[in-house]
Amino acid sequence: MDLHTGDKVSDQTSKDLELYFTTRFSDMTQLQTSSLHLDWPGPAKISFLVRKAAGLYIWVKSAMDFILHRGGDTEETLNVIFSSAWKSSPKTGKRPRLNWTQTTQN
Repeated sequence: MDLHTGDKVSDQTSKDLELYFTTRFSDMTQLQTSSLHLDWPGPAKISFLVRKAAGLYIWVKSAMDFILHRGGDTEETLNVIFSSAWKSSPKTGKRPRLNWTQTTQN
C-alpha cells in the first residue's frame, strides 16, 4: 500500500479530506448558536486546508480538533493556521509546532 503525500496526493484523497473538513465545519455551525454562517469558513479556506494537509489525515484531524477546541474562538484558531506562523521555514522546510496557549490564553 502506497501513501502518497505532498505533491503526489491523489484526487480521491483530496476529495476525502475536503469532505471531512466540510462535514466537521457544517456540524459545528449547525450546533453552535454563534454568528458564523452555515457555510463557514467557505470553499476557498477549505481548499487551502486540504492543500496544507498534503494528504495527511492525522494533520486534518489535529487541525480540526485545534480549530474546534472548546472555549476557543473558532475564527481566531482558524486564522492561526492561515497566519505566517504556520508557513514552513524557508531554511528547514519544517512547520513550527502548534502551541495551544497561542489562542487559549489572553
